[in-house]
Amino acid sequence: MNRSFVDLRASIYATVRAPIAQILGWLCLLGATYPQMYDKDYKLPQHFDVYVYWYALNNWFSGNSLYDWYALPDYKMYPFTYPPFGAWALSPLTWFDYETAARLMIMAIALQTAVIVALVGRSLGWSWGSAFAIAPWAAILVQQCLEPFTQSVGFAQVNTAMMALVMIDVAAPPSWKGRGVASGLAAAIKLTPAIAVLIFLLRRQWRSAITMVATSLAVTLLSWVISPGESARFFFDAMWDPQRAGDAYYTSNQNLKGFVARACQKTPGVLLGLSRWRWL
Repeated sequence: MNRSFVDLRASIYATVRAPIAQILGWLCLLGATYPQMYDKDYKLPQHFDVYVYWYALNNWFSGNSLYDWYALPDYKMYPFTYPPFGAWALSPLTWFDYETAARLMIMAIALQTAVIVALVGRSLGWSWGSAFAIAPWAAILVQQCLEPFTQSVGFAQVNTAMMALVMIDVAAPPSWKGRGVASGLAAAIKLTPAIAVLIFLLRRQWRSAITMVATSLAVTLLSWVISPGESARFFFDAMWDPQRAGDAYYTSNQNLKGFVARACQKTPGVLLGLSRWRWL
C-alpha cells in the first residue's frame, strides 16, 4: 500500500479520535437535525409517523381502542399499525407534549443512525474507538444522502431503532450468548424485522435464531397478558388488513410491493391481487 496513503489515513484517524473532534462530531450530528425540528417560522414541521404514534397512544391511554384511531378519520386512513408490544415500547412518547416528543424522536433517529454506522464499522473490523469516532460524521452524510434514512427522519419513524437493534446482534461476537435478543425485540415491535432471523439461519447460528424467536414470542405473550383485547384485535384482525398501512404505490414506499404497484397503476386487476401479497 502507498506510504503516503497510509500516513494520510493514520492522520485522519488520529484527528477524528481526538476528544475535541469527537465532541464536535456528536454536537454537529444533533445540530444537523435542526431543520427537521424547526421551520422558518420556528415551528415544528409535519412528521407524520410520530404524529400517528403520539395521538394513537394517547387515545388508547384515554380508554379507547388502540386500533380505532385514524389520522384521517373521515376516510379511515392511517391508524396505528404495530402490535401492542410496539405500542408499549413507544409509550414514553406520551410522557411529553407532542412537539417535544417529535423533536426527541428526531434526535433519537440521528443518534440511532450513528450507532448503526458504528456497529457496521465494528463488524468490518474497526476498533470500537475508531467506529464511534467516525460514526457521527458518517451519520450526517448517511442521513443526507441515503433515502431510507432521509425518509425515516422526515416521517420520524422507528425504522432506525429497528435497524440498530438488529445490528447489535449482527455485529455481536459469536461468543455472546445474548445474541438474538435485540432482534427479537425489534420483531415484536414492528414484525418486519423478523426477516433478520434469516441472517442467523444462513450463518448457521442456530442458537441465535432460537433466541430471537423465543424473545419475540415471550414479549408478545407478555403484551397479550397485559393487553389481551388489543392483542387479539391486532393478530386476528388489524394485522390482516393491507389497507391499514396505506396505499402501496406511494413513492415513499420503497419495496418490491411499492415498485409493482407503481408500475401497474393502470391495471386494477393487478393492484387488487397485489393487495393480498402481504409478504411483499
